Amino acid sequence: MDNGVPMHCGVLISLLLCFLISGCQTEEHFFDVTGDLVVLSAGDHYDEALDRAKQWREDAYPSGVFVSPTPSEERARKPWLVFDFDSLSTSEGSYVVEFDGEAWRSWVRELGPHVMRPTPIGRDDWSVDSIDAWSIALANGGEDFLLHYQEPMTGMGVQLSYRRVGSEHLRLEWTVDFSILFGPSLKIFIDPHTGDIIETEERSTSGTLVAPTPTRPPTP
Repeated sequence: MDNGVPMHCGVLISLLLCFLISGCQTEEHFFDVTGDLVVLSAGDHYDEALDRAKQWREDAYPSGVFVSPTPSEERARKPWLVFDFDSLSTSEGSYVVEFDGEAWRSWVRELGPHVMRPTPIGRDDWSVDSIDAWSIALANGGEDFLLHYQEPMTGMGVQLSYRRVGSEHLRLEWTVDFSILFGPSLKIFIDPHTGDIIETEERSTSGTLVAPTPTRPPTP
């Protein structure tokens, strides 16, 4: 059971939606990046999400987590926590469980037959929570990025998924993404057990890689 795609294409759609509904003014900050962003805990809501997924398929297993930080004073939308689930008993589609801080929603995402089945993410596979990953990223370049680049289309996301390192190895990581639509971006990859920074990847508006940190070699 192996795959090189961390989560389904739904994550890309999620990030695009974050662009479309996240408003940040350039003259006056729309929110306080040092403490005004709400990030839901993936750990606190893991069991409930899994229970709901097992109503879809008894052998459902999580294959990805996505969290969207939200300004606490923004009335247009709520915080966003999404769990992606897959199952060995079906070859088509996956199950999405979403929580906005108040209500749960879930649905089947029809994707067609799996070419490669996603790797399971067990609860014991990560001890660093989404809230922790967000704080670590802010302290290691994320806050500076937001203060310097706040634009009307600022996307922010915290994702737990497997990433391919080298030709064979898959590594579970938290990826915290800061992106300006059609502008610069910053990705910070974090060890889900220790909270250490594995790698940072910053790109300019043209997409050129800006002084990335070396990727830490995979653990044997």
